[in-house]
Amino acid sequence: MRGSFVHADLYEVDLRQTIEVSVPSHVTGKATGVEFGGGVLDQALREVEVKCLPRAIPDEFVVDVSPLQLGDSLHVRDLVLPEGVELVSDGNLSIVSVVAPTKEEEPGAVEAVEGEAAAPAEAAEPAEGGAESAERGD
Repeated sequence: MRGSFVHADLYEVDLRQTIEVSVPSHVTGKATGVEFGGGVLDQALREVEVKCLPRAIPDEFVVDVSPLQLGDSLHVRDLVLPEGVELVSDGNLSIVSVVAPTKEEEPGAVEAVEGEAAAPAEAAEPAEGGAESAERGD
């Protein structure tokens, strides 16, 4: 290895030709369903595919989740697109949703399972002094 460049590919972009690109989606705000409803925000889609001229490519799509209640979703079709930008991604895809949290196991149930696993291991151990007497030949 020398640390010098050996080859470079150059590509000329036609500014009059539409291209398909991925544009990131960023979530802003605090969803009402999370803050007051105990829900969890689930961002399912982090990039949206669009078609446009190279100079019209949006930097990002900002998605305000403040009005979302528990069970609500924002979809690709809900995005406000700048002029000259067309969706390539399916409009029915969900970008972000407020969902109910998954049920956690009760702490007592976990302790009971751990206790059951420990009981057979304790029974398998030799009685006190059993190993020493076996070594001595008692």
